Amino acid sequence: MFSIFIFICVFIINTSSLQLNDVILCRTCGNTISLSNAISEKRSLLSLKTFNDTLFSSENVIVQILTKDVIFNFPIIITNYSNCIGLGEWEEDEELWFTGYRWRPCLCPDCGVLVGWLFEKYNPLGSNNSFHEVRDQFYALILPNLVSQRFLDSIIIGLHE
Repeated sequence: MFSIFIFICVFIINTSSLQLNDVILCRTCGNTISLSNAISEKRSLLSLKTFNDTLFSSENVIVQILTKDVIFNFPIIITNYSNCIGLGEWEEDEELWFTGYRWRPCLCPDCGVLVGWLFEKYNPLGSNNSFHEVRDQFYALILPNLVSQRFLDSIIIGLHE
């Protein structure tokens, strides 16, 4: 009887830890963009508004509203990992939201839609191309261009009931 109790406890712990990690998908095509355990708490001093929300099966995810060219507002989340593809050359002349970082647009590798920006620490006086240098990179992902795998699964399951 005791071994059955231990088995049930281990099963509950294992399944609950699996539920905490969600897959972040491109809303346009469904390609995997990131994972919920890659969400970071990096903040921009230029954020119009910052708040916490429960997103991608994670509580207290920091959402920031950032503006570009005065008329575009982007609700974003920050991740340490993404498989989006950085497009073009690094933009070094115009700092975008994060001081000391250069940036470039980041596209979904399947459909090519803009899902965010890739940021990399930039020191114009030093070398950013050193073979031994560790890159300080992160991704600012546009929240309306993303969807949760768990959310999509719940819709599909709901349709079959």
